Amino acid sequence: MQGLIERYMKCSRGGQPEPAAIETQPDMTLWQTLKHISEQKGPDAKEEINKLKQEIEVLQKGLRYMFGGNAAEMSLDELIEIEKHLEIWIEQIRSIKMDIMLKEIQLLRNKEGILKAANQYLQDK
Repeated sequence: MQGLIERYMKCSRGGQPEPAAIETQPDMTLWQTLKHISEQKGPDAKEEINKLKQEIEVLQKGLRYMFGGNAAEMSLDELIEIEKHLEIWIEQIRSIKMDIMLKEIQLLRNKEGILKAANQYLQDK
């Protein structure tokens, strides 16, 4: 949850996060922190924070469902929202996996080049 707040803070300030607003009160709950931020930033921030609260609630319901909860308790909109987040996460995971695989391929190509050079050196000898 802290990461979600920090990501919000970073995006809402054009890449210039203000972690001091959150870190000054480490014993605050997530909702208290959001309320604290909304009081500092005015009505526009309150609307954005309400959207974040709704998103957090949907994600929490999704987590409860994934760990043995009942999907019948969730509305269609909540299930669609969770599905959207899962698709985003899967895309990110696949992207990271591809990056790792490409790095491994490059390392293997480097090793191949070294082995070919060593083999050629030994054949010439």
